Amino acid sequence: MELKESKNLEGSLILREKGYYQFKIKHHDGQKILLEEKYPIEIEQDKSPQVILFPANPKPVYYETDNVQMFYEAHDDFGIRQIDLIARVNETTLKKSVKRFKQSVRDSTGNFTWSLSLENLQQGDEVQYFLEIKDNDNVTGPNSGQSEIYRFTIFDSRKERENLVRLQEELSEKMIVLLANGLVEGDILKTTTTDAIYGKKLLASHADALIDIIGLAQRIKEQTKDFDYFPRPYLTLLNSIISGLTTLREEQIDAINKIQRTILKPTPVSFGMASVEILNGRMVTNL
Repeated sequence: MELKESKNLEGSLILREKGYYQFKIKHHDGQKILLEEKYPIEIEQDKSPQVILFPANPKPVYYETDNVQMFYEAHDDFGIRQIDLIARVNETTLKKSVKRFKQSVRDSTGNFTWSLSLENLQQGDEVQYFLEIKDNDNVTGPNSGQSEIYRFTIFDSRKERENLVRLQEELSEKMIVLLANGLVEGDILKTTTTDAIYGKKLLASHADALIDIIGLAQRIKEQTKDFDYFPRPYLTLLNSIISGLTTLREEQIDAINKIQRTILKPTPVSFGMASVEILNGRMVTNL
């Protein structure tokens, strides 16, 4: 300890457990005296540092040349030493320095851009990443903490092409099944006397089937955006299927509502089945 201005004492010491301290003074003649008063020592437990990761635009799939942008908030009661990005790719662990602190700070916010093109990632790789933080505890530490873990996959063009082919096959099968049903029902409507309830059920079943077909076509169209130089004629066909069947389904719903109003009238009114036959024929033509 140092004597300041012949009155004040100044000093520091490292403590590992609670207890007390006393002063021992030494006279000029060399005599040492231990003062009776004891000063209690209470030690606070050093808490683990905390860091929160905020991905700027989290996506389930990235290209191997993309940038992953993120923001963070960090705090420690003792002082932050460093923040690192930890990534696990299959069985490999990568470590990227986000920030080092020359002076002790308790709070920090910032951003970091992770360039995937520098990591030699392969198509189909599964990636997990999080931020790791360490404090300035040089006595029992450093202590560490980590953020929430995020995941993504590197875009696999071969796998996506296989998925696209599977969706196309599913779309074709559903269209063929509905076409066959439309052809059979077309003959029934021409040769058999049917009522409004039959027409309502027929249109409802067709409308339900069309919503599945339209949804599949929209999914296929959306996935084609991941491929360069996708055939323009096929995109034109998809747009035609989506727009044509969407319009047809809206007309089917309108016809169902008209049939329903006819059925609910106090005095039964005959409903012409010509509109049902026309809509069925148009559906067959579209398919």
